[in-house]
Amino acid sequence: MSRPVFRCAETDSAALAQASGRWLRVLSVISFRVHDQRVARIPAKLLQGVIVVALLSPAAVATGATDSVSPARAAADDLQRVAIVGGSYFFQPDHVVVKAGRPLELAVRVEAGIIPHRFVLETVDGRSLADVPINETTKVLRFELPAGKYLFQCPNRLLFFKSHRERGMAGVLEVKE
Repeated sequence: MSRPVFRCAETDSAALAQASGRWLRVLSVISFRVHDQRVARIPAKLLQGVIVVALLSPAAVATGATDSVSPARAAADDLQRVAIVGGSYFFQPDHVVVKAGRPLELAVRVEAGIIPHRFVLETVDGRSLADVPINETTKVLRFELPAGKYLFQCPNRLLFFKSHRERGMAGVLEVKE
């Protein structure tokens, strides 16, 4: 019995869906951990649909869906708005691009949890521009920044453990001309 060959062409979409269906039918339910707190269970048919749509989606290929750079949304009043969500040792997005010479509004919050976090925005040379505690309530910070790169992070640390920044809770705000 020969195995199906996967090619990235629209004409092979039926073969891909059929082959991935055979593979996924072996699994009745797939379990995984979410934020080290609870176990989620997903029916295999749902997962099959998600995989097939992701593999066949021309939009995912055309837009570079794996890119973590998030441009700011511009409002009618020329204000750039960016929403940053933090969580269990991450900020999403972790790379934000905005335009220089225009006001910037950062809306920062964290997902529900018991671990306290802070949002610190600083220049590359370490000068602090913002240092605020964050929680589930959105905090709005406004800036007008010159071109350059700015680092944001959560510097919190518990006793002798790694800091949140060292565990990946950091990112870059890039202001371009």
